[in-house]
Amino acid sequence: MLIDLERKTFTFDEYTIQKARSGAICVFGESEIFCGKTACFEAEITLEDDVFLPVSWDRVDGMHRKQLDVRDEKYRESDNRQLRIHNVCKDDEAGYQAVLSRNYDVKILSNTVYLRPKGGISSAEIVSTSNSKVVCGSDTTFDCTVSGYPSPDVVKWKHSPDGKLFIDLDTDTDKYLQSRSSHSLLVRKATLKQQGYYQVVVSNSIGKCTSNKLFLQVTGSKPNVSEVTCSLHGNSVKLKCDVFLYDESPPLNYVYWTKGVKHIVIAANDEKYSGADINDPSLTIYNVNNDDAGEYQLIAVNPVGETWSTQMKQALLI
Repeated sequence: MLIDLERKTFTFDEYTIQKARSGAICVFGESEIFCGKTACFEAEITLEDDVFLPVSWDRVDGMHRKQLDVRDEKYRESDNRQLRIHNVCKDDEAGYQAVLSRNYDVKILSNTVYLRPKGGISSAEIVSTSNSKVVCGSDTTFDCTVSGYPSPDVVKWKHSPDGKLFIDLDTDTDKYLQSRSSHSLLVRKATLKQQGYYQVVVSNSIGKCTSNKLFLQVTGSKPNVSEVTCSLHGNSVKLKCDVFLYDESPPLNYVYWTKGVKHIVIAANDEKYSGADINDPSLTIYNVNNDDAGEYQLIAVNPVGETWSTQMKQALLI
């Protein structure tokens, strides 16, 4: 039994003989693998079945040779007869050999299989927008095309006010929404802060690529209001104030009036008051008395912001 066990080791003489023997160990496997896939090389040993032959795996880059640690996650499931290279990328491009060895002095090398990863860095291009010039408060969509193999695992939109320093966008908010299928970007109710340059950065296991830049212009101004005038109609007072908008400005959202230094908001739907809406910004005060004395202001609001009128001081009525 002991004699049989000893025969299962590879003696120096056997190594010397087999080293000169052509094809003592051969490696087979597909040499062209798409990036992101798994490469598999198998070693075939053409010696007696009862001889124990430990095998290691080497990576060969020109004159540089390195033994692989098959315990590494990159090479999981590899063993004495099989080398598996997971998630292949351009960095894995090299020659691979199986090595029979008993010590550092005696080695039998297999043929070299050269791994050539296929595929390339993903690319992205912003091809259009539904409207690259929008009125403040309007929606617009950036469309883009994304390609590459392996498919991109990250598609990130960025924004820059000046086109120099780009910042990642949170694309799942009330301001932005990114399509999971087409990767288009919806800009919701655009504000002046969202004006600027947009671009896409995509990456896969090979590398990353930055798209072209596209500029979004957001137009619009705050409402303009006239001076407040006062007119008496019997026992009522009308505070008149006109609101107007510049071209390419968003429409009014609403208007309201305040009273006093604390700017108490007046409830225009009260029977005491009427008006104070976007169709008739003026405020009518009915059955005027001393309690109505004070300072009144109109505030007009649109998506760009709000504008306050000058104060109108309503005198005491005796």
